[in-house]
Amino acid sequence: MGGLLYKDFASVKGKKIITGLIAFTVVMITLKLIGVRTDLFSVLDIENVDGEHINLFDTFTSECVWFLIILGTGFINMWVSGLTEYDEKKKSMNYFLSLPISKNTYIASKYIFIGICYYVLLSLVFVWCIVSEAFIPEGFMQDMMMVTQFFSLEIICVALLISGIEISAYLIFGKARGQFIKTALINLLAIFVVAYLFFGDLDVFANWDIQLLIDWCEANSFAIMLLSTVSPFITLGLYYLCYRITVKVLERKEPNYE
Repeated sequence: MGGLLYKDFASVKGKKIITGLIAFTVVMITLKLIGVRTDLFSVLDIENVDGEHINLFDTFTSECVWFLIILGTGFINMWVSGLTEYDEKKKSMNYFLSLPISKNTYIASKYIFIGICYYVLLSLVFVWCIVSEAFIPEGFMQDMMMVTQFFSLEIICVALLISGIEISAYLIFGKARGQFIKTALINLLAIFVVAYLFFGDLDVFANWDIQLLIDWCEANSFAIMLLSTVSPFITLGLYYLCYRITVKVLERKEPNYE
């Protein structure tokens, strides 16, 4: 199992990615410390419509967190298809049977590796949020970081579940068919979005802004806390279910390739 995980880690150039993320994190923390000690970024202070003083560098760090979430989930999603090397399911089965390990171990390694990637991403996002909150005065920006932490958890949970379904599709149907299924679902979702933009009620977005979102989160803090506690367990349960379904389906198909 360890060898398979390291092979996947090396195939996505994991050392370079981790080195880059650590270096950028150190730079951000250093700039935060320098800014607090020397008032280096005081020239970036502005006043919002509510009369609160906001530093544009704090806003930049908040945007970097979202950039990390979007970029991280995007890269991991691309790795899912890259980790399955064969296009057709027959070749995949022959590959499983030629390995000196059980095919269940090979399949599990894919799910474990992608799960670890999302865990590292979520941990890094929380580290950035905690560091940012430590140097931000109470007010709008702290509320923004609170909202960011909640939505980052839910986004990564959804992304993990989608990746679990994708792994199952690639291993069961092959990479080409799995990619076709993924593209078809994305296009279907895009059709629904376009249809809503043409025929739906867009008035609900007329007065939407960040402050309204923060107020909604504060008003539903208990529901948010409950969802943040429960959603990771539900996601992990469904993710494991994807693995079990994949194993069962491939076990039933195995006699066809003997």
